Amino acid sequence: MSALREMLLTSQELGNRFVTTTSSEDGSATAVKGCPALDALVGGEATAKALNFSLAHEAEATFESSYSPVELAERLGSDTPARLDAAAAPIDALAQCGKATYVTTRGDIPVTVAKHPANVAGAQGSSYAMTVAGQEIQLTVLRVGAVLMSLSGDPTLVDDLLPAAVAKVAKVAQGG
Repeated sequence: MSALREMLLTSQELGNRFVTTTSSEDGSATAVKGCPALDALVGGEATAKALNFSLAHEAEATFESSYSPVELAERLGSDTPARLDAAAAPIDALAQCGKATYVTTRGDIPVTVAKHPANVAGAQGSSYAMTVAGQEIQLTVLRVGAVLMSLSGDPTLVDDLLPAAVAKVAKVAQGG
C-alpha cells in the first residue's frame, strides 16, 4: 500500500494550479440503470459499486484545479494479473451500451460513454470519453506493469498529465 502511495502524483508535482482535496461523495450514484451489458456482467441490476474496481491494494489522490470545475482523480491498484485484467470490465460494459443513467440521492443523471485506445508509452489500456450531467470527463485506465492506474477529470488535464503519471508509476515500480 505504501509503495502505491509513493507512485501517486502530488500537488507539488502538479504545480500551484492544483490542491489536494477529498473526493466529493455527496450525491454519488447508488445504481446504474439502462445498460443491459453491465447488468449481465454483474448478474442482476447494477449498483454503482460495480463501476469501482476493487483490488487487494489501492491508493488514490484527488485534486481540485483552478482550470476546471471537474476534480482530477488518480487511483492505483495492485492484485493478481487476472484481477487486474478484469478490473476494467464494468466500464467496458458501460461503454458497450453507450449511455445509461446514474441513480443518485439527488435524482437521475444521464451518462454517455465512448471507449478509445489510450496511447501512452510504457502502458496499455483505454480511455473513456464520458458526459455526466452535461460535464465532459475523461477516464483513462492503464496497466503499468503490475499496477492498474486510472486518471479521471477534465479531458485536457488528463491528457496533459497522463505521461507524467505513467512515468512516475513505472519509475517507483522499478525502484527509482
